[in-house]
Amino acid sequence: MFIVLNLRGPHHSLRFDTADGARDIIAPLTSALSEGQRTGEFGDFDPTVLARLIRDSIDGIAAVRIGGGSGAAGLGAARA
Repeated sequence: MFIVLNLRGPHHSLRFDTADGARDIIAPLTSALSEGQRTGEFGDFDPTVLARLIRDSIDGIAAVRIGGGSGAAGLGAARA
């Protein structure tokens, strides 16, 4: 979420600077996952937890790519 959490508004203020903002980031994904469960396309899971996992994964791989790493070596370099 690091990349998304640093998104700036028109006046350069943080767009998602509260816990509510973090929930706003994953709300569309949570909604889509819940809809998939409702229609029977997805099984039983917590849509909020999975939405956070997906969002964190996207931000994690973006951090690796921005840091110039790739694969497991890139992950280690990003953490160092």
